Parts: sequence; structure tokens; C-alpha cells
Amino acid sequence: MPYLGLALGLAMAFGTKGMFGVVVVAVALVCYMISTRRLKWLFSWRFLLAAALFFLLITPILYAYYVQFSWEGVRFILWEQVLYRTGGEMYGSASADDYFFFFHSLLWTILPWSLLFYFFAIRDLLKRESNSIYALTVVPSFLIMLMLSFSSFKLPHYLNPLFMLMAIYLATRLMRIEQRTPMLKGVAITQKIVVFIMVLFAILINYYIMPFEQLWFGIVYGVALLWLLFMIFTAWYRIEKVIMVSVAASAIVWIGLNGNFYPQLLRYQAGNEMAVKFKARGLTPKDVAVYESSDASSLDICHGGMHPMVFRNDLVDSTYRFRQKQLWINNDMFDEVMSDSVFRARRPVVVERVPDYRITWMTPQFLNPATRASVIDTVYIVEFRNSLR
Repeated sequence: MPYLGLALGLAMAFGTKGMFGVVVVAVALVCYMISTRRLKWLFSWRFLLAAALFFLLITPILYAYYVQFSWEGVRFILWEQVLYRTGGEMYGSASADDYFFFFHSLLWTILPWSLLFYFFAIRDLLKRESNSIYALTVVPSFLIMLMLSFSSFKLPHYLNPLFMLMAIYLATRLMRIEQRTPMLKGVAITQKIVVFIMVLFAILINYYIMPFEQLWFGIVYGVALLWLLFMIFTAWYRIEKVIMVSVAASAIVWIGLNGNFYPQLLRYQAGNEMAVKFKARGLTPKDVAVYESSDASSLDICHGGMHPMVFRNDLVDSTYRFRQKQLWINNDMFDEVMSDSVFRARRPVVVERVPDYRITWMTPQFLNPATRASVIDTVYIVEFRNSLR
């Protein structure tokens, strides 16, 4: 039965994160077996049976990739997805030269537990207090982070599959802390500092960068933040209280982000706004074209399909039939298009102007409400009065 659970868990990891999810579990198991001197388990018939069950359970996923992309799709999900990301062949490079990217990203991705995780992980290593739990959780986490550090394409969400390992380790470590001890005092002070920083961050985000649009939300949220500030200045004599306040701080901060900040932020992504308008007017992805290299990935996702791309040479070709009702044009190409004789002959009319910003790259100018307008681009939706059909 445990091996059936292993196969099912690996299949679910594969369905969620591809082979990377499987690698995380496999590395953790191997590290555990080495620490407990049970590496021979890998060669038992039970593990071979679990491996066979794993491939059986992922058959529907592999079949779906085969139907869509033939054998290239199967090869991609089983092997090339990880290689392309690490090598940068498919996605280009991101933070390629920052070999500490994942280690400093961990400081904010697992808030409010990051400082405690690093402290206990390093302390146990230096004091040689590592055990089987340490080998199952901390060792594979750092090994995988180290391997990912040499990738040409790095993003913080690559750490997500490791969070479960880190949570298991830190939970076992915190529950071993005795009440009213110097260790508990140090943990409490650390978490008070972290919670205070999180409160300041929540105030900055929700009352300055993206102020609440609903008064009641701002008042209720402010009361919650005041409660956190009050708790910071009270004594924490029990580890349960440290955990409770830390969890509450995390929940309150994320309620502000997901309930206020992100919804307002997404309005600056033109594809989101235009997809709603297109759907309201009954336009499908086939009815809207994208001009040349204009970025419309958010429109593709929110509108529910890929939009055809149109090039100037297409419109020059007398045999080409422009069948779309609207044309999506990015800000940097708009003046060129509107002054082009090929387009002017078709009497282009701007029917929509939508603010647009690459929200995954937030700069100080964008976060500052006083300078935000200076860095926001515009996406234009153009309609031709003279038919191109």
C-alpha cells in the first residue's frame, strides 16, 4: 500500500510540475536512504512496482501531449522541459549570472519562516545534529537549489515544490523548543521583527502604492494590522503563540495582496481588460488580430485562445484577406502603423485605448503613484473602415 501511495504521489507531482516535481521527491528519498543506510531499497521489487505504477498513472497525461504535439510533446514533458529551462534554449535567460538567486529569493518566498529555516538548517549542520528528517528535507532542498542556481533561466516559483520539505523540517524543529527557554526567546524576537516588517510592507502596499478602493475593506484591514502591532509588543512565552501570530501575519498580508493589490495591478495588463470587452461584444480570438511582434500573451490567456498575427507584408499582398474585425497594436508600433500608406488607405479608426504595463517587472517609477503614469504604455485596438476582404 505505501508503494501505491508513492506512485500516486509521484503521478500527482508530475501532473503539477512535470518531471521537476518527480525529481524533488526522488532526491529527497535518495538522501533519506543514504542517511539511514537503506539505499538497497531502490533495487527492491517494490520500488520497481512503484515505478511501473507511476508510469501507468501518468499515461493519460502523456497521451494528452501525444494527441496535441505527437511524440515531440511526450519527449518535451518527460525530458526537454527541464533541460530547456535550465539551458535557456526555449525561454532565453533570466538572472543567469546570479548564482545566489534562489537562496536570496527564499528570504521572501517562505515568509514569515525564512530566517528561522536558515537559522535552524545552518545551526543543525554546524552542531552535527542532522538526522533522518534533516536528510529527507533540508539536504535535498539545498541540493536542488544549488543545481538550479546554474540554470540560465531562473524564476522564484521554481522553489514551490521545495516548500513542503522545508515546512516538514521547520515544524519538527519548532515543536522541539521547550517553553520559557533562551531558544524560545530568540525565536520570538526573530518573529516579532519579521512580523513588524510584514506589517510595514502591508501598509506601504495597500495604503500608498495601491490604496484600498473600498473604505470598509481599508478599515477592517487596518484593524487587523493594529492587532498585529499590539501582538508584537506582548510577551510570547509559548511556541504555539509564536506560530499563531506568524500564521496570522502571513494570512493578513496575503489577504491584502490578493484582495486589493493584485486586482488593481492586473488592470494595468491590457490583455485582461480587453478580453472582458471583447467577450462582452461577442468577439472570439479569431475576430482579433495582433500586429507583428506586439505582445498579446495576456490577451491569449484571458480571451481563451491564440490570436492570429498579421504582418505588414500580408496587407501589401493583394491576395491576402484580412478577416479579423479588430487589430491589436502595441504603443511602440502605433505611430508607424497610423502613418503607413498601406493602413491609411483602409481608413484605420482607434476604437479602444487601454493602459498597459509589464506587471511582472515592477519598477520604483511604477510603484510610485506620482510617477506611474510616465512608465505606462498604451495598447490600441484599431478597426478598418475600408474592407480588406
